[in-house]
Amino acid sequence: MSAEQKLVREIEEQAAALARAMATVEKAYEDVTGATRDELSRSLADLRDGNQRRVAGIREEHARDLDRQLRTLHEVEKRSDRWTAPWDSPLFSSFRPAAGVPTAVRFGELKFRGPYNEVATPALLPFIGGRNLVIKCAGDSKEVAANAIESLVLRLLLTIPPGKLRLLLIDPVDLGRHLASFLTLRDDDEELVAGKVWVDRVQIERRLGDMLEHMQTVTQGYLQGKRFKSMEEYNEEAGAVAEAYRLVVAVNFPKNFSEQASRRLADIMRNGPSCGVFTLATVDTAEAQRHRYVPSELEDNSVLVESDNGRFIWRDPLFQQGDLELDTPPEPETLQRLLGELGKHAKSASRVEVPFDRVVPAADDWWSSTTARGITVPIGRHGASKIQTLELVDASPHALMVGQTGSGKTTLMHVIITALALHFSTDEIELYLVDFKGGVGFKHYTPNEEGHVVLPHARVIAIHSEREFGLSCLQALEREMDRRSDLFRDARCENLASYREDTGERLPRILLMVDEFHRFFEEDDMLAGEARRLLGHIARQGRGYGVHVILSTQTLVGPQTLPPEIRGQMVVRIALRCNEADSTLILADDNPAARLLSRPGDAIYNSDNGLVEENTRFQVAWLDDDERAELLGRLRQRFGDRGDDTHGAIIFEGDVPARIGENDLLCRELAAPPPKSRAPRVAAWLGRPVAIKDPAAALFASRAGRNLLVVGRDEELGVSICLGAMVSLAAQISPDDLEFHLLPMTSVDSPWLEVSERLSAALPHRCSIIKRREVPARMDRLASLVDRRVESDDGSGPRVVFVGLGLQRARQFREPEPSYSYDEDRETGPTPHDLLAKVLRDGPEVGVHTIGWWDGLAGINRTVGRRNREEFGVRVALPLATDESNQILDSPAAAKLGRLRALLWDEDRPSQLEKFIPYSLVEEDWLESMGEALLRKWGSK
Repeated sequence: MSAEQKLVREIEEQAAALARAMATVEKAYEDVTGATRDELSRSLADLRDGNQRRVAGIREEHARDLDRQLRTLHEVEKRSDRWTAPWDSPLFSSFRPAAGVPTAVRFGELKFRGPYNEVATPALLPFIGGRNLVIKCAGDSKEVAANAIESLVLRLLLTIPPGKLRLLLIDPVDLGRHLASFLTLRDDDEELVAGKVWVDRVQIERRLGDMLEHMQTVTQGYLQGKRFKSMEEYNEEAGAVAEAYRLVVAVNFPKNFSEQASRRLADIMRNGPSCGVFTLATVDTAEAQRHRYVPSELEDNSVLVESDNGRFIWRDPLFQQGDLELDTPPEPETLQRLLGELGKHAKSASRVEVPFDRVVPAADDWWSSTTARGITVPIGRHGASKIQTLELVDASPHALMVGQTGSGKTTLMHVIITALALHFSTDEIELYLVDFKGGVGFKHYTPNEEGHVVLPHARVIAIHSEREFGLSCLQALEREMDRRSDLFRDARCENLASYREDTGERLPRILLMVDEFHRFFEEDDMLAGEARRLLGHIARQGRGYGVHVILSTQTLVGPQTLPPEIRGQMVVRIALRCNEADSTLILADDNPAARLLSRPGDAIYNSDNGLVEENTRFQVAWLDDDERAELLGRLRQRFGDRGDDTHGAIIFEGDVPARIGENDLLCRELAAPPPKSRAPRVAAWLGRPVAIKDPAAALFASRAGRNLLVVGRDEELGVSICLGAMVSLAAQISPDDLEFHLLPMTSVDSPWLEVSERLSAALPHRCSIIKRREVPARMDRLASLVDRRVESDDGSGPRVVFVGLGLQRARQFREPEPSYSYDEDRETGPTPHDLLAKVLRDGPEVGVHTIGWWDGLAGINRTVGRRNREEFGVRVALPLATDESNQILDSPAAAKLGRLRALLWDEDRPSQLEKFIPYSLVEEDWLESMGEALLRKWGSK
């Protein structure tokens, strides 16, 4: 028996002894006075004296007994602290969080009146192993009863540890006036109160049904039938995942209660206390007489109080002789102050953390597990002490995960990834991580500042991913499945397990994790259709090839959700906190259990397409950033050599500017020896791909149309694309075979002008910067060169590249207005506009190419003309207006581009627009090192 239970029993025994003592006094008094009357007839004086002596002795003995009882009672009250103290006690002058659950709490004061004395003692409602409270009342007593309930709810909140008591409030009269003060708790922790004070008939029935579902979960999942006798016993073993108590508060029952709601309340009151669910109810006796159904079970397992002619009676054989005075809540200012302090403490205390080290192997067992038969890793705890595992095997190869913001979905993904990294070596599992949402997400797994691998298992890490990149991951997995199909066919094996067993080769399983996968389907276009096909193919066939998928999202509701045929293949379902619609979508129509999940990391694991009988409620392990970094750091220290031997991961960071210095192809060209022969075509790299492929590139070859047009209002990106193309060409073509003519038409104080000059100085190639006044002469020179080469049909001379930056400002290129006057002195030769048109039209076939940036379509039309615009067979569009996009790309796609995005169009494949991240402006440090590398490769100018 606990100390608290002993304390309550001592109170009850002292009260009973006090009642018996008073009864003894009354009987003794009657005996004495009767004897006195008999003796009075014989000797009145002697009897009067004897009577007085005897009465005085009895009174003295009674006083001693009563004083002893009162001292004991006061000591008990003192030890019971806030359980029994009145609201004006100094104990409530400041807030102090409760450390444990009370055995009983005060709801009023009980007074016993004897012939000589009056004794008052707190009226206590048992809590641990206790009962419900029902107050039957009518008329004016209803207000007194409602105030007593409000007072008792507050006392329970203050005597139970913060965050460990959650309220379901029902008060159909006066729109919930009596209980509305408790709604302030939601400002700090919305889980403390179930929504609001419920007044609607339908909503009351529904919320009581939710509570019954919770009780079913507790009974079957936590108490496990008879394994634990009570919530207290379960919570003692559960520790960090201890379940909070629930309190159903119903004022003015059965007002607005349907018959079904009444039955549900009766079921809750009958079975709730063993599940940690208690009920406080006031019953309007007048309303109950008119109500069609008032269950008699409401009074069972309850402390029953009734109003009778203005007084309240505790219907208990021991206490009904006393006068019961129900408590009232403290002053509104005190009540709000206590609730405010409680809410602040509850917010921090409600966090439930299962330490990650409870679910991971000891360091000596890292990388000791196998994926030969599937993927199995621990991810949390369920029940009091069991470990919850994620199992992706042939019968359930893929998983679907849903959880709203703040539900712990991101933490769960980190737990899965880190657990996989610790359990399995790099030749047991490979990870493809794609994050479509904003935030850091999978950023933690990219190489650190020193360039060291953080997660050697990762083959792809995408952050702020684009739909195109996600699609390329699916395409890469399809190619890998095709490759494995050939391997299995040659080895005459049916699947990965038999292949590994028969050949002894440790072919790893592959896990694709896609966060916010619905982005695949946010537009009804060809990409969405291809993603749907690929996901369906991988979901149906991937298990045999060891390819598994985990898809996660905040919601499944909406048109951009997972197609049903794919969702049906995601046998494992993990639901974190979500609304009812998402609960039924991820689980099943008859399985809305996920809507009852409350705290972060509270989740349901279902391994059979959401069938309700397969629900397992568990708590996700807690893994913070520091612990994850420390574990992965230790992993690298232990298996660094093996981890670094794996090929590097493909990293895509959609919100980070692309840098040309990170282009591996360019870096290899800078370090490579000079080519032995002239390449027929050369790639000018433009930016980082939004796909698993080589960087976006414009191909220059000696044929018509091989000019590059860059258009968009972002001057920095427009200039940097053109300068990056120059660097690419300079790395592949020798100075003897390449010269640049650079016309910077940016503003005079533009920083890009200085970069252009530094690039010109760094290149070992001939690179002349054209002054604005030199434009006519330089264009005449280029056009003459084109004419000579065309006439001689000789394109073997050095390649020449004219680069124009900001050509919308080049007035020299504008087509002159037609003149109808005769002027003998007017020049009749070709204008710069005509010369540029000749270079664009005839130059590429003889090795003279143009790269130009304009800020928009209007500038292009003014300087080049609509007809000559077609001479740009390669075009790059930055974000544009819809009309501009349609005219330049034959598509409105550029109107949908976001920041740091561009589209590449090539007349050789006009229907394939390639999205990429343009290289940012060449950095000074890299420009210097690039120039040194070019000098080493080609020699000095």
